[in-house]
Amino acid sequence: EEYREARQEKREDVRDYRRNNRANRFDAPFRYNRFNNGVRLQRQYYGPRYYVNNYSGYRLPAPRYGHRYVRHYGDLLLVNTRTGYVLKVYRGFYR
Repeated sequence: EEYREARQEKREDVRDYRRNNRANRFDAPFRYNRFNNGVRLQRQYYGPRYYVNNYSGYRLPAPRYGHRYVRHYGDLLLVNTRTGYVLKVYRGFYR
């Protein structure tokens, strides 16, 4: 019971933080696509230009070796940079 309450509090804290610390509008030189977990991206979608290096500032867990957080319009994607597969999608992260 206490464990569930602690997890819920953490989720609420992260939501509040994101709501109060929104980033500026971001437009890429390509169309918005709604990506899902397990989709393989083309290299242009996850190049160094789109890396999110300040993930701790957004209270995200550190990515494992070979994984990167990548911004795609208002979404945040966790991508395996060696294979191009999307591991996790945070929809509306920057809205």
